[in-house]
Amino acid sequence: MKLHRYSVNMGETGLLVKSDKGGVEDRVIGAVSEAREDILSHFERFPDFRWSLEPVERPDVPMPWFIGSMYDAGRLAEVGPFASIAGVLAHVAALAAVEAGASSVIVENGGDLCIHGVGPFTVGIFAGDSPFSSMGFRVTPGGSFAGLCTSSGTVGNSISLGDADAVVAFTPDSPAVADALATSVCNEVRGTDGIQRGIEKAKRLGIGGVAIISGERMGAWGVLPDMVEVDRDGKDLVLDSEVHSRA
Repeated sequence: MKLHRYSVNMGETGLLVKSDKGGVEDRVIGAVSEAREDILSHFERFPDFRWSLEPVERPDVPMPWFIGSMYDAGRLAEVGPFASIAGVLAHVAALAAVEAGASSVIVENGGDLCIHGVGPFTVGIFAGDSPFSSMGFRVTPGGSFAGLCTSSGTVGNSISLGDADAVVAFTPDSPAVADALATSVCNEVRGTDGIQRGIEKAKRLGIGGVAIISGERMGAWGVLPDMVEVDRDGKDLVLDSEVHSRA
């Protein structure tokens, strides 16, 4: 599948967008810019929305759908609302591309993805030096906006209380929930029994599916896309025409 590729960079937000329709960049950029302004204004009024590491009660005030979804994601995954910021902005961008006429789109926001369309889309896993970095998922979201999001205690700059190389979470219709779920489960992966602790947390939450990678070990729970082997061969998967992005 040939996809047009472009980037959206605003402040801390760096999106890679691929869509089957060109010329949608302005719509995507405008939607992401507006969403960021709304989110910044909201946490100025409600600082706990930004800084709490635990769920926050949703205030009884009007708010855009994406801010409401962040509160809901935090409650479902037992983390703070802002744990879902990357996933929700990816969702905003993908929705804008579809509204502008795209039928297939994949948006990556630092390893957190929103995927929409027939596909299938192959997404590589990045888990540092783990041998499981040679694997990936084949995602066929259809008409929904699927979330495939990653949290790591050893790779990247995101806040994590755990030490997993990668926790990849999948939800068929909510990138915000997938992002929050990845963070929540990754926080539990510590020490020699970390994978089992993470699996137990995922089971208790009972949402989506997760794959947990720690060194040469991997565990999984829930419903996940098919796992496939990815031929990296020194390639940057973001630029690979067959592997559309990396989680």
